[in-house]
Amino acid sequence: VQTVADEAAFEATISMAAGIAAALSQREFLIDLVAIGATIHRLQAGRALAQVEHILALLACLEPSSQVDWPVVTAALLAEAPHLTAMVALWLDWTPQHAAWVSQWQEMGVTVQSIVMRHGATTLPAPALPPELFVQLAPGEAFPHPAVSEKTRQAERVS
Repeated sequence: VQTVADEAAFEATISMAAGIAAALSQREFLIDLVAIGATIHRLQAGRALAQVEHILALLACLEPSSQVDWPVVTAALLAEAPHLTAMVALWLDWTPQHAAWVSQWQEMGVTVQSIVMRHGATTLPAPALPPELFVQLAPGEAFPHPAVSEKTRQAERVS
């Protein structure tokens, strides 16, 4: 985060993550884990409200970081790969590293819904994916469709 616009995008992304967690809990989806950077937070079974409160506490402690160690992030989640059917990934840009990371998970059969929060153009052009798999929003822009796509809901029902 280097500019005021970057800071606004970061804050909007945190708000989006909180909103997604709340929307999932209202639909009675279980959120088993939350990955923040290379740290995996396993959520205990229990009330959906308690899960949301836990996620909100994690999000409240986040600080912006300009570097992502992709191999570490991937390694942290790979142990969970056999149990994952879908994930929502929130990004501040769309770069070759983001595209490769998402492609890797899709090849393993994991549905990835990417949401990029950014003013202006991304490093790479947006991929030719349906909006339930990729959307770019400017901070403060309304989400054009439900936070959890129908394809993501279907994948969750299968597991």
